[in-house]
Amino acid sequence: MSTLQTIQKQVQQSIILTNKIDILMKEQVLNAMRAAGKPVSAGEVAKSLNADRKEVDKAFADLKKEGAIVSPVRCKWTVA
Repeated sequence: MSTLQTIQKQVQQSIILTNKIDILMKEQVLNAMRAAGKPVSAGEVAKSLNADRKEVDKAFADLKKEGAIVSPVRCKWTVA
């Protein structure tokens, strides 16, 4: 296997791992939102998960695009 092929394989594995991590974070965010039982902010979710705010913001953005969460009041979100 050439060096280029090795690097390409490592990049592919890295992308797969990143996608799995993103999926897990979205699941954790949704679970935290359900557990809260009320509309919550990204900051509240990050605090409840003891997670990095940037990771939670990324999960929120993805979930918004997917239509999995909705905002019933300004800056607060709930599971759709």
